[in-house]
Amino acid sequence: MRKLRKLEELTKHLNSNINYLVRVVSGMLVLFSIPLALALKAASRMLNTISKYGVLDDVSKAFIEVLCVEDGISISGLTRRVKEVRGRASRRIISERLKILASSGIVVLERRDSRVLVKLSI
Repeated sequence: MRKLRKLEELTKHLNSNINYLVRVVSGMLVLFSIPLALALKAASRMLNTISKYGVLDDVSKAFIEVLCVEDGISISGLTRRVKEVRGRASRRIISERLKILASSGIVVLERRDSRVLVKLSI
């Protein structure tokens, strides 16, 4: 009976991940206009990153979604893309969240001349 319960728990978890993956992939296809194979690869990378670092807020998830598709993007570009993903984004919130994600090792800020590029650390 214990094994059956364990299987049920695993199936519930798998179903929720599959539903989330489908939502993310369909969103990437529409927002970023990328081929299905690239959307699946980016969504898989996103899920791996989120599961590695645990529960993240919606803004951080949007960051990771954008960076899985466009790794090495400027802060201005990231702000525009997060706004497309979430429907809203402010430069202040983006800057605050970047500091948090950089200090936790999720993203890396790379200076190139006068620009700062944001990349996933994974």
